[in-house]
Amino acid sequence: MSSDKKHNNNLTWPFSVTRFSAVILLGVIFFLLPGNNCNAATISLQTMVRATVQGNKARLQLTITNNGNETAENIAIKILFQGHRRQISGLGGIGPAKDIKTRISLNIPSNIHGQLPIYITVSYQQDGTRRSQGLVAIAQTDTNSPASIDLRAAAVNKKDRVYRLTILAPAIKNGAITLIGHGPDGISFSPAQQQIKLINGQAQAYFTIIPTASQTTAM
Repeated sequence: MSSDKKHNNNLTWPFSVTRFSAVILLGVIFFLLPGNNCNAATISLQTMVRATVQGNKARLQLTITNNGNETAENIAIKILFQGHRRQISGLGGIGPAKDIKTRISLNIPSNIHGQLPIYITVSYQQDGTRRSQGLVAIAQTDTNSPASIDLRAAAVNKKDRVYRLTILAPAIKNGAITLIGHGPDGISFSPAQQQIKLINGQAQAYFTIIPTASQTTAM
C-alpha cells in the first residue's frame, strides 16, 4: 500500500479537516477492495507535499519517491482547488529508489480565507494499467484558523464497503461541518458530501466506498 502518511504540518493522513470542511481520505482502507494484490506490487510511491501561501498564490512542492523495485511510468498529477482543475503530465517515470520533484502555483480568490484544501491525485502506469493515489494538502491563508478536527474511520460492513466516521471537535462544541470525499481515480464515496451537526464536539457519519472504474487503485 502506498505510504502517504503525515509528512509535515501541511498534509495530514489519513484525514485532513478544518472547522468548516472535512476532507475524507480513505487510502488506508482501499486494500479492502477486491482485485488488488498488495503482495504482488513492485511499485510503492510515497508523495510528500508542502503547501505555502505567498500573497494570492498557493504554492505546492511535491516530491514523489518510488520505494519499490520496478519503474513507475508516465507520472501525472491532477489538482483540484476551489473548483478549478489542473493536470500536469510529461513528468516521465520514476525508477526504483528514485524521486521526482515539481512545483505548482495556484491562484487564491481574494474573498477566500482560512484553511483551504487542495485535492491531489498522483497516477502512474504499471503493466498497462493506470494506477493512482489520492491525498490532500492544506493552504492556510491566516494564522487564526481553527484547530484541526480528529476523524477516525472504522469498517461497519466490509462486504458492502460501509464505514463509520467518528468526529471529535471539542473546540467547535455544537457547530456544524461539511464532509467531502476525495480518493484516487476509480474510487468515489456515497454520499460525496454531507453536512454533520456536532453535539458537545462529537458526531458520527456513515459512507460507502464505490469503485467507479476498472482501473486498479495504487497500493
